[in-house]
Amino acid sequence: MAICALYAASVVGLVGRPPLQRLGLLGMAVVCLLRAMILPPLAINHPELRNTFEVVSTLIWFFAGLGFATGFRIAKAGPNNSLKPNPLRGPA
Repeated sequence: MAICALYAASVVGLVGRPPLQRLGLLGMAVVCLLRAMILPPLAINHPELRNTFEVVSTLIWFFAGLGFATGFRIAKAGPNNSLKPNPLRGPA
């Protein structure tokens, strides 16, 4: 979880850029989204998976995956990957 937080914080400029930032964010997004997509097909044949905990955890995994996918999309390949405005360019 600390590594996930590090990569997420690097996109918004809170920490420096970790190695393989875009690849790490992509991998985390894929894992989270796959985990979220597994429950609906499994719940058809396994009624014990149809409970509040499983549904809420699936939603959390889904939104975490969307967050990592968004981070992947906004992370630039260059060293300045911060979302903070560039003082030399002015406001966005």
